[in-house]
Amino acid sequence: MKILMVGAGPLPLENRGVANAAGLRTRQFLEGIKTRHDVSLFVVENKEYVEIKHISEETMTVEGTERHFRHIAVSRCRSNIKKTLRKEIKLFSPDVVIGVNTYPSFLAADVINQKIPFWADLNGWVMGEMQAQANSIESNAYIPHGYHMEQKILRRADKVSVVSTPQKYATYGELSFLGRLSKENFRHRHVEVVENACYPLTAKEKKRDTSVFRGHVFPADGIGVLWIGGFNAWADEETLFLSLTKAIKRDKRIHFLCTGGILTGIDEKKFPRFRQWCEESLYKNHFHFLGWVAEEDMPSLFHECSVGLNVDLLCVETEVGARNRINEMIRYALPIVTTLGSEISEIVMEESAGICCKNGDAEEISKGILKLITSKELQRDIKKSEETLIKTRFSATITQIPLLQWLQSPNRAPDNGKSVCLKQKIGILKAGIQYYRQKGLKSFLRKCKNILFG
Repeated sequence: MKILMVGAGPLPLENRGVANAAGLRTRQFLEGIKTRHDVSLFVVENKEYVEIKHISEETMTVEGTERHFRHIAVSRCRSNIKKTLRKEIKLFSPDVVIGVNTYPSFLAADVINQKIPFWADLNGWVMGEMQAQANSIESNAYIPHGYHMEQKILRRADKVSVVSTPQKYATYGELSFLGRLSKENFRHRHVEVVENACYPLTAKEKKRDTSVFRGHVFPADGIGVLWIGGFNAWADEETLFLSLTKAIKRDKRIHFLCTGGILTGIDEKKFPRFRQWCEESLYKNHFHFLGWVAEEDMPSLFHECSVGLNVDLLCVETEVGARNRINEMIRYALPIVTTLGSEISEIVMEESAGICCKNGDAEEISKGILKLITSKELQRDIKKSEETLIKTRFSATITQIPLLQWLQSPNRAPDNGKSVCLKQKIGILKAGIQYYRQKGLKSFLRKCKNILFG
């Protein structure tokens, strides 16, 4: 089977100097199919300097069968990106198209042939994300953009994957308003939950003898508390700062290490505000801003810190979305202190894989940090639970089962993308005709009388 995957990049392990949530998600879907099918990977990247190029093109032999793998990167800033994708579709002639992440799925939905089965992965609920961004920038201007993309995808997709159970039901709500909860789709499992995977550490990612950050960025006898990734619109920077200040005040060994920074075009206020608070703090020497850390140094950062932090605002995005930083902390068996709200935080609590705290409660979070760094037994128990999650619920083998099952016999959805017309006048007319056929003229006239005259 020939599969065209339209995803977002750069992919992890490409040594491109950045690893983001969209690239992690693309890699997760790719790894499950690359050795089973002929694959063309069309990667959309934000970097303006990325030109159309073949990053790799190879033929693999798997169990005596040749598999073709083609990898193309294209800048999202190119004005003719849809034209470029159409050329790749014509050249590769895929049997199936898989979109991974919202924008790549939107591109695919807009250009692929109506006969091709299409799986769309919505890596996060764009409407919840847009609401959080609107709150951050104090403007609703971008919300219609997210709505347009989501609607285009859901009108065309034969199968949809999401990152959480709450997002699954949000998506079914959207499908109902698009007229796709029809009789044709009654037994069609339209939406699947594909949680973010936690891959076992590679040989390069395992603990090293030499320190990169301990004894250099923070004292050798210090306790590293880690935040990774950008400050998104749903991060609670105020509670994060207050939590750290309270914890450092009680234990001066604590040092906060922060990777990432401003997320341009998404949230450009939270990180500068947080950093300013830290630099004006009495404990400013305990806050270390590392920027976007080189990929080869990230394993050392995880291993040399003692606690991983995740602090969210309680909002729709938090309740519906995923948290890649938590998945990465689990991968490296880094004990976690997180606020509740997201599905993965609930899993962490249920599986005793970290300390979970109320949203906005700086005192509780600071106590969680202090409790974790002072109890070796608790650290061991948490790490053991994290190892179990890697092998079970968050195993890539398990998370990708829905996609692999669909690929055994991929087809268009039973409604073939033809939604029910939900316009009121047309809907009443169709319902009236159906009622007349079922009940006869006498009952039909009685029904009309009741509707018109009560």
